[in-house]
Amino acid sequence: MKLVFLLPILFLIGGIGAKTNFKANGTFTCDYNAWCFFVTLWEEDITESWNDVIDRMGTKCVFGRHSWDYKLDGNEYEDAPFGDKFYEVFLSVRHNCTSHGIREVRSDTTYESVDTAVSYITWDKDLTGDDGTPYKEFV
Repeated sequence: MKLVFLLPILFLIGGIGAKTNFKANGTFTCDYNAWCFFVTLWEEDITESWNDVIDRMGTKCVFGRHSWDYKLDGNEYEDAPFGDKFYEVFLSVRHNCTSHGIREVRSDTTYESVDTAVSYITWDKDLTGDDGTPYKEFV
């Protein structure tokens, strides 16, 4: 019986929402014959440390070819408590298709309604060059 009285409070605090399935795909290209990358699909929150990982592909190394097709697929059930009605979604990729070291670049942010059942995101990126933020490792 006490649980019945707690349900309205749980709805206000937790914000139970519907599921949104995010499907991301695209092609990474690189002018080198050997290169590696690590790609992550994110839901952006107020601070970077609160960002949700929707899906990620472990480090992939590519030899003898200049492109790689990737696919990511994951779910989000709600945005931050008391947040707006949109997911802020982006992809990031760390790679060594540079003249020196590992760099991270990210896609533009996509805004998707929390009421959307399935969201499709495509990001094709030529990784060749020294754009982005330097990192010491892929993960």
